[in-house]
Amino acid sequence: PYIAQARAHRRDELQRHLTQLRQELRQRSSDWSWIEPDGGSALWIKMPGVNTVSLRQSALRRNLLLSAGPDFSSESGFEDSIRLPFVRPLEVIRSTLDMIEEILHVAPESI
Repeated sequence: PYIAQARAHRRDELQRHLTQLRQELRQRSSDWSWIEPDGGSALWIKMPGVNTVSLRQSALRRNLLLSAGPDFSSESGFEDSIRLPFVRPLEVIRSTLDMIEEILHVAPESI
């Protein structure tokens, strides 16, 4: 009986976090877009004009680990996309997005 309750709780929690992430993204950049996930716990965010491998390297120097799109492509595609998990609390999601925006603002020509 507890397994079903735990699954329902986790499903509700993930849905709430996804809703919060969507709201945060809408407030931050009109250029960013995403595909609604059919399942899972991450959202693919398309960031036109951003080299996400460079973004990942800049983030790593600030102790933030990001997943760049090419890491998931067999043909080096998705250069302008990141995979952002929404399993973390809203404060962590906001902090991550704040850091991404800061990196893009400070050195946009190198990203």
